Amino acid sequence: MKPSLWLTKRKRSSNLSIFSPIKEEIGQKTLWSLSMRNLKKKRKIFIGINEIGDMSLCLAQGFRELGFEVTNIVSEIDRPLKRRREKHDGYIKRTENKYLYFLYRLKAFLENVPYHDIFIFIFSETFFSFLLSSRHEYLRPLSYFELPLLKLMGKKIVVCTNGCDVRHYSLVEREAQEKGDKYHICFDCDLKEKCSLSLKTMKVKKIEKYADYIISHPLTGYLFKRKYLMTRLPINLKTISFKINNSAEPLILHAPSYSMKKGTKYLLETIEKLKEEDYRFKFLLCENMDNAEVRQKLSQSEIVVDQLLARAHGLFAIEAMASGNVVLGNVQGGHYGFPEELPILTTNPDNIYENLKTVLENPQLRAEMAQRGRVYVEKYHDHIKVARDFLRQIGEAESL
Repeated sequence: MKPSLWLTKRKRSSNLSIFSPIKEEIGQKTLWSLSMRNLKKKRKIFIGINEIGDMSLCLAQGFRELGFEVTNIVSEIDRPLKRRREKHDGYIKRTENKYLYFLYRLKAFLENVPYHDIFIFIFSETFFSFLLSSRHEYLRPLSYFELPLLKLMGKKIVVCTNGCDVRHYSLVEREAQEKGDKYHICFDCDLKEKCSLSLKTMKVKKIEKYADYIISHPLTGYLFKRKYLMTRLPINLKTISFKINNSAEPLILHAPSYSMKKGTKYLLETIEKLKEEDYRFKFLLCENMDNAEVRQKLSQSEIVVDQLLARAHGLFAIEAMASGNVVLGNVQGGHYGFPEELPILTTNPDNIYENLKTVLENPQLRAEMAQRGRVYVEKYHDHIKVARDFLRQIGEAESL
């Protein structure tokens, strides 16, 4: 059980009294060095409250391995694909009762604020951000009300935005028309009615007002006027083994979190067409599986089809590359902040048929791209490397 605020203060004040005899015995110079060593002590980090692509889990692991004390608390995991063998430090219970939900969030806030110096919020979800989506309009301005409180208490605030939390389809469609893009994750989205530009604008303004640092991406941060930073999704490579399979009937995997947004229907049409042409392969659509099951399948597969609509990739593509698969997805190296050497075969609904035929017919190409994939992940997505870069970007370089 954590000590109360009063007890914490009493302990700190009582410790000061021991400096008098120490000062006489070891002298002022040694006392000064002890005090400075204490000031340089690594600051405590809180990270949550949403979980997107294992970002909070792996960053927390990376921070710990760099010597930081970390608390990683998220809302209860509600989708099978998000469930991991590795557990977070705690979970905020989900409930349909909004008043009870508020109390659960308030409890988590009060329990963690006194003991942490840095607060990192994933998917722009804070303790009280959920009020923004309240059906009671008078409650919406109260969303994010803890941010000014954290600011007053001298806490460092970092907000990470990861996609639909701040992206609005109207801005995406405008950019797509200007660039001549035919496909995007927002085009086929069936949730446009729930995508409010006014609410997302309100959210972004609050984040820009109170956050010390904002982490975003060119495909996400359309509404931001402030400069934002970029990071990469981390993965703990100790948890995933590398193996290149070479089967006469290679296994193709696809694991959509939302099939409408990932272009699944285009892939299924292509799979049927290839079957009719007597191509030898197996196909598995990973739905309603937890992450442990998906990773087991990745150890058996050779080809992974990631998202065909978004101009980016997520954790699934990283896991696939790390485990020895060739990956197809609608992302291109050298664009939107992705490194030039990104070994993903750029694939959209127009060329999925040709690209799948190419990798099915060329086992050597599959092996070469799989090897490059593991090297790429080790270079850019290792959780300790990503955590170190993250801390440097938010001004914690001296603590490393």
